[in-house]
Amino acid sequence: MHIAVVSLNKIGLPLAVQFADSGYDVIGLEGNEQTVDLVNRGLEPYPGEDQLQQKLAHVTEAGRLRATNSFAEAIPAAEVIVVATPLLVDDMSHEPEFD
Repeated sequence: MHIAVVSLNKIGLPLAVQFADSGYDVIGLEGNEQTVDLVNRGLEPYPGEDQLQQKLAHVTEAGRLRATNSFAEAIPAAEVIVVATPLLVDDMSHEPEFD
């Protein structure tokens, strides 16, 4: 099964890695070129998630996860599309901003 994860943010990237670690072929669609480059090199762009670096390196080396900024490359072949929207958190209260 081919899965596309739209937005490799702090939610989308761990989700994409979990799918890939479970054996699925995953492509991440991400607008930030630096994030695309880091993910494709197996490097965690936002350090701190438990075991994410190790799993990311494993699934990219195995060819089960790759990133792109091309909609045409990521979406048409996907059987499942997951959109990971960013969740902003207020700096003062540490509460989610749902506005």
